[in-house]
Amino acid sequence: MNYQTSGEGISYGDRTAELYLYPVRQSEYSKEAAEEFRTEVLPMIKNWLETEMSKPDTQYVNWNTLVIEWTGETHKMHVMRRM
Repeated sequence: MNYQTSGEGISYGDRTAELYLYPVRQSEYSKEAAEEFRTEVLPMIKNWLETEMSKPDTQYVNWNTLVIEWTGETHKMHVMRRM
């Protein structure tokens, strides 16, 4: 899949996705956590985004938001569905 990125988000066809990153203090985020984010979380985000963007219009009836939370020990994934 080909994506275009801009200040307004990532677009795929006529759909748009936005990515928001919020900082975590270095003292609360180990090098191992950063490595896990790079090797596991980012590929998972990419897969989730590709799945969402490739849904046919008939299946794309609500807006989903993927939230990755750092708990202090691990990354947790939450999918929020808005109707």
